[in-house]
Amino acid sequence: MMVTLVSTLKIVELNGIATRIWEGRTEAGVPVHAFIPRLGVAKDADQETFRRELQAVSSPSEAIAALPSKMVLESDAVVAARNAAIDAAVQWLRTRAEDFPPHKSTDGLVLKIAALDMERALRG
Repeated sequence: MMVTLVSTLKIVELNGIATRIWEGRTEAGVPVHAFIPRLGVAKDADQETFRRELQAVSSPSEAIAALPSKMVLESDAVVAARNAAIDAAVQWLRTRAEDFPPHKSTDGLVLKIAALDMERALRG
């Protein structure tokens, strides 16, 4: 696969690392974006030209500009484990909520159940 990329002004923190977003297209014209934290060049290459070209950036597309400044990418295994933990916590909180009569001190528990339910609904 051949991809042509253009450096943008957009830098985000991805998993704790400052990462520039590059935009481009595949040979077939499919739009892509790449999160590139570091670029290297061979020692015998023209270092000065590389530095100068690396400084040339363009404005990101609206979609890329709208990305948050901090992001965390997780593997499918991490997402599945987190979802299972949320489901278990919701189940546990539901059984414990029935043990408590309505009282001001249990409002936090009810809110926690609602928050976990909302998170589960949002992740589909």
